[in-house]
Amino acid sequence: LGKVVPEPSDVLWHNLAVGPIERASRRTGGFLASIGVTLVASIIMGIARFIKPVFGQGEHSVFVAIIAPVCIITGNLLINISVPHIVRYEGWEDMSRRNSAMCIKLAIFQVLNSLAGGLMMLALERGELTARWYAMSGEMISAIVLFTILISD
Repeated sequence: LGKVVPEPSDVLWHNLAVGPIERASRRTGGFLASIGVTLVASIIMGIARFIKPVFGQGEHSVFVAIIAPVCIITGNLLINISVPHIVRYEGWEDMSRRNSAMCIKLAIFQVLNSLAGGLMMLALERGELTARWYAMSGEMISAIVLFTILISD
């Protein structure tokens, strides 16, 4: 049987010249870049998750109240800004596939980001699922979901 061909307006003509070996190489590079961005964003957001429970009281509370959300916003911005560039580099043949790849990457980024944050908080609680862990994780996941809704098209 044949392959369904995209509409001419959907075709990314400049990417048709990219051969299969180069396309595979670009997608591998995109995957590695995605892992790098995930690690860097998780570290940036991990700073917020670490400083809030450790330094969030007393004389440092105002500084922590400002810097913790800035770290979370910066990490999420890094993810949301880098994904379109990574997907564009990968050399998809048409807009539908490129947009699907972008949505999948953003979803995976957010899931991995939330998982990493929950595990960091679990480590702070010495592996115990305390009420404090649920409160902090719920706050973090709510912030991630709200930020994603506000930033996404």
